[in-house]
Amino acid sequence: MDKDLFRKLDLLLCFDKNILKPKYNNFLVNNEVWFIDYCCYDNFFAGFWHCFLNKEITPVYLNKISKKKNNIKIINIDEGFYSTKQSSWLLNRDFIIEKSNSLIIKNLKLVGRKINRKKNFLPKVFY
Repeated sequence: MDKDLFRKLDLLLCFDKNILKPKYNNFLVNNEVWFIDYCCYDNFFAGFWHCFLNKEITPVYLNKISKKKNNIKIINIDEGFYSTKQSSWLLNRDFIIEKSNSLIIKNLKLVGRKINRKKNFLPKVFY
């Protein structure tokens, strides 16, 4: 990907934890990076263990990565707790991903309002 594109962004939205790998460290310095944590390593299996272990609630976390020098800090921005669909983990995964979109949109609106107050322009988002 074009490195100049990443320098111009206000927010980088990731749907997995691959952004934490060392090869992406250059992108973390200048950008605000958010990622969605579905409480599993691979997002394909989002909601699997909660369905398999008959948990009533499946959590989803919206995290922000803050990097200063060589120190990476993960800050929890928001969280959502959704009822687990016990019939099928595939239905549970689709339900969780669909409902977590509202979590993202809500926080993007809040950030957009904050930026508009400061700069009078819309943020550039890449996902």
